[in-house]
Amino acid sequence: MWLAVVAETAVLVVALVGALAAYLPPHAFWWAQLVALGLPYWTALLALATLSLLLRKQRGWALGYAVLLAWVLVRTVPLGWAGAAPEASPDDLVLLTFNTPASGASREVLADGVYAFFEQTVPTVASLQEAITITSETQRWQPNHLDLVTDSLRYRVPMPPFEANGMAQTSVPLYVRPDQAAPDGFVVLEQRGHTLMPDEDYPSEVLRTHFRWRGREGVHYNLHLASFGMDKPWNDGVPFYSLSGGLGYLRQYRDAVRRRGRHVEAIRSLVDAEMLPVLISVDFNSSPYTCSFLLIRQSRT
Repeated sequence: MWLAVVAETAVLVVALVGALAAYLPPHAFWWAQLVALGLPYWTALLALATLSLLLRKQRGWALGYAVLLAWVLVRTVPLGWAGAAPEASPDDLVLLTFNTPASGASREVLADGVYAFFEQTVPTVASLQEAITITSETQRWQPNHLDLVTDSLRYRVPMPPFEANGMAQTSVPLYVRPDQAAPDGFVVLEQRGHTLMPDEDYPSEVLRTHFRWRGREGVHYNLHLASFGMDKPWNDGVPFYSLSGGLGYLRQYRDAVRRRGRHVEAIRSLVDAEMLPVLISVDFNSSPYTCSFLLIRQSRT
């Protein structure tokens, strides 16, 4: 009996921490963001704990667990996530956000897959992440698997102004459908790139686009938040029971969460200063149960 009580209490605490992580400041509660990554699993265990209490006729405790379970379920599966996306009409602005994989499949398979994805979704604008694009006066360099998108589907890639070296570069470009011409199409009025905390090992990339569409102006931010880093235990062959190795990766995760928190605050400052309607596309490099996700959703978007 006492083992069941200990297990149910542990599940209650972990699920509660995971559900509250999005509301906790990341600098002090970075560890809660780690717990939040497993929130769907803690939710399933919480449901089992509630069932266990019912079977043991602990109705009062079961009611408390059920109330918490209902709240955690709302956090885990927010309203509006279920079901298919509505069918786009010809008059809709269809915005696609997509982190284009840089590796994993062969170049040909990757190119065919990206081409088929664009052909199926037909976005008005595609906000890509990890798609390093460089332009000069006469040339453009982009990932090879995107060549079919520009060469065959004829998507155009507006770029921020040239830098002092005569080049323009971004890893978060926009791809605009070829039929989006002035005056009623998606027209880029101005672009500006930002590298948040450029002196850090893993900065976050931002591309701000001031646009006009169907006579209405707005601002679009394409973001790629800083990642955990290149070194990962599942890639480095570090066993899960290795205390010394695990502590090193835990410190790396702590630093990444704190760094991402600083970047999100900087992004919120940029967004909240805008006077026009704001659209955001973002690769969070995190789950939707963490503070990074909630802070950006609560910004002026």
